[in-house]
Amino acid sequence: MSEATRRENRPAGQTIDFRYAPSSVWTPICRPDDPHKSLVREDGALLYGFEQIHLASWYFRRTVEFSAQTSHAPIAVEQRTEDARTPITVTTFTYPTCVLVLRATGHSSPQGGRYDIVQWTIQVPEGVDELLTGLHVDIHEHGSVRHAGAGVAPSHHVYALEPEEMPTYPAFVDEFTGQGREDADTGSLHPVLVSQPQRMRLSHARGFRPASGLETTPQVVGPGQSIAGTLVFPLDGAGVEGVDTAWAERAVEHERAYWRDLPALDLPFTVPDTELQNMLVASARNILQARDLDKEGHPVFQVGPTVYRGLWMVDGHFLLEAAQYLHLEQDARHGLKALLARVRPDGSINVMVDLPGLDEHPHSKETGIALTTLVRQWELTGDDAWLQSLWPVVRGALDHIADLRRRARELPEDSPAKDLMPPAFPDGGVAGARPELTTALWTLVGLTYTARASVRIAPDDHPRVRRMREELLEDVRRTAAEHAGTLADGRPYTPMILPGSGSHHTVPGVGEQPPVFSRIRPESATWALAQAIWPGEVFEADDRIVTDYLHLLDTLDTGEQVPTATGWLPYRALWTYYSAFAAQVRLYAGHPGKARELLYGMCNHAAPTRVWREEQPLAGTGHDQVWGEMPHNWASAELIRLVRSLLVFERADALEILPGAPADWLDHPEGIRVEQTPTRFGRVSVRAHRSGAESPGTVAIEVEKSSRSQVCPRECLLHLPGEGTWRVEVNGVGIGTRRGPGRVPVTDAFGR
Repeated sequence: MSEATRRENRPAGQTIDFRYAPSSVWTPICRPDDPHKSLVREDGALLYGFEQIHLASWYFRRTVEFSAQTSHAPIAVEQRTEDARTPITVTTFTYPTCVLVLRATGHSSPQGGRYDIVQWTIQVPEGVDELLTGLHVDIHEHGSVRHAGAGVAPSHHVYALEPEEMPTYPAFVDEFTGQGREDADTGSLHPVLVSQPQRMRLSHARGFRPASGLETTPQVVGPGQSIAGTLVFPLDGAGVEGVDTAWAERAVEHERAYWRDLPALDLPFTVPDTELQNMLVASARNILQARDLDKEGHPVFQVGPTVYRGLWMVDGHFLLEAAQYLHLEQDARHGLKALLARVRPDGSINVMVDLPGLDEHPHSKETGIALTTLVRQWELTGDDAWLQSLWPVVRGALDHIADLRRRARELPEDSPAKDLMPPAFPDGGVAGARPELTTALWTLVGLTYTARASVRIAPDDHPRVRRMREELLEDVRRTAAEHAGTLADGRPYTPMILPGSGSHHTVPGVGEQPPVFSRIRPESATWALAQAIWPGEVFEADDRIVTDYLHLLDTLDTGEQVPTATGWLPYRALWTYYSAFAAQVRLYAGHPGKARELLYGMCNHAAPTRVWREEQPLAGTGHDQVWGEMPHNWASAELIRLVRSLLVFERADALEILPGAPADWLDHPEGIRVEQTPTRFGRVSVRAHRSGAESPGTVAIEVEKSSRSQVCPRECLLHLPGEGTWRVEVNGVGIGTRRGPGRVPVTDAFGR
């Protein structure tokens, strides 16, 4: 699609141009469920073998860096994927005398081989004198391994060699060195790199670092001319017979076809903003790429390929919900098995207790999150029998929550957590076991969802669950009122961290004032408050706790349209997808315009390859702060959830259609399309469009129940954002013409 068309398909005033992209970028090039998770760095380097020392210290066991053979440094480096569906990553280096383009592709061959392919081109512009150049490669390997040909001569094959396996080189080695070219003994060695059509020879690493420097045999390239080649990296011993330039071209075309034809990327909802739709497609792809297969060969959703590769309770909740919105129902059901494997003998459902270094940080809220996940998946599928079969797990979790409450009542009188919840790990920017509110808030969400489900699934348990919820809510309100904080402007806020553990955000009990970059702030750990408001619906939209939180959000925008300092980097930094949490609270409170601002702010903090880092410094600070996974697919899930919420929004027993859609999205021939998105009321479809603001428009709504447990909404509201006349249909029946903007009740059209 041309740039002109992209501009045409973009609402005025809201632009995705990646203006706040992070400086550190990792982009996956693998297929879904691939165990290798090959990554491309912002400079085109390949990254393999992620290792984590602690949550803020990582490295890769092997990095492969590329550059042109030139004494100049690049004056610009740009990176993109071929398109939103296709993670073939293109990195362009502009040098004073040439342009190097790298095209990185992850390839899974029909024969089962796994390869990474880097196709490269060096173009010398007109007006530049002839240039002696080629491709330079630096391979950094953790440990003693070096990379070279098996013999002393330039070779198409490069091996990982122990020091004693390195050949003994003569004083002079160039493209005519013949010794060893035909007779090198590779033994049981398997190439880690195949270069075609050029041979590679040993060089020195850039900066003479302790790495393996390699280069293709250089060539003289005249003005307006170019040279090209291919590097193939076989993984897991994949065969290299027949691997040449033509093979690589066929392999890359094979991957393009794979991604083009992947049904999961034909999303069940579309908006006419092309760049936003591309972000949605890429988010779905990123989620699939991060998955792994369990021992039975079933997909398990994971946050990302490196830092958070594995099961995480709250991230998993939203990933599984997004999977349902993508119509990956069976994959989501398989993902729930990983959660259910964490049911403990005491009834708790806990993941972090098994993670190294985190066993001293009790994540007690995970049981409440797990309850929410089970009930939400039941709501979206309407599968009564499934939830009934798991109700003993639910009862065990309720017993565990009751035990936590008992332990809280036994705390000393002077403990801020008395009668609430025992000290626990807040998460979202604050570590350690502390008196805090996040555990109580997410437990309230779990009880709210369980109470709703128990009415149908286990009526005898409903009074108990409702009582537990009411008592905990009363204690949360009391505690929040007793420890309310005051902002600089004099307005109150609800702190997530209660007194008694100091103000250092990762080390409880520090007596002195920590530096500003390690200090708990009013917004710290408010992720749980946002989610308790929505989707938890613990508080009504006009509740004082909600309005105070919305005011706090107003103080946190420094111009990048994402709230600042809400996470693990509390100083002049931001948690990129926190904006989605805040946006859905804004929507719940009836502020769709602010929700959309946060949506576009979040998108503009992605890299041009459409991936997010969890947290990053504010633009222009120059701070070297990097935190968390990349691609972080809770972010991917949140973008999908947020756009879906703008189109179809569930509010307790009410359903809202197009509550956050701007008029621009409807004033377009393509308009808005939602196909059978699952809700607690059944599967909802929406078509809304018109040819322009002066033309009459059409909104068609259909709700298809999946089971008897899904009842008609008590109220269904259609939001018409644009001026003019609209024909409205519900379940195939016209209900007349309405004028916008405004809210149109359509409840009666569903029947009872």
